Amino acid sequence: MASLFEDGRFIVLFFIVLLRYLIIAAIAFLIFYQLKRQAWHYKKIQLRFPISRDYIREILYSVVTAVIFTLVGYLIFMTPFRTFTKLYTQVDEYGMSYFFFSIILMLLIHDTYFYWTHRAMHHPRLLLNLP
Repeated sequence: MASLFEDGRFIVLFFIVLLRYLIIAAIAFLIFYQLKRQAWHYKKIQLRFPISRDYIREILYSVVTAVIFTLVGYLIFMTPFRTFTKLYTQVDEYGMSYFFFSIILMLLIHDTYFYWTHRAMHHPRLLLNLP
């Protein structure tokens, strides 16, 4: 694992991923929990507002998620695994139409995967007894 941190790329990528998340989460927090807290209170599914411990837990989960996303990104973009992907850096290789189509296709595949895995988690035979 020492080589993972040798050139600093993993750490830089981690901070980019984390910073991107923190900016988006801070904007959402500001809107939903500060500016519109009372105005949109009736729209909340769970009417109880989080306590400090809840915020800390969610932030820690987010940091762990950022590490996982960073690891995946690092493996795909910065290791020999890159040669096994269809990743390309020059849009002219396939054209703008393919570029936009590939983004839409990627979102469709990801959402389909997420839908079916989430649905499977709620299947009675697979349902975990979580608190």
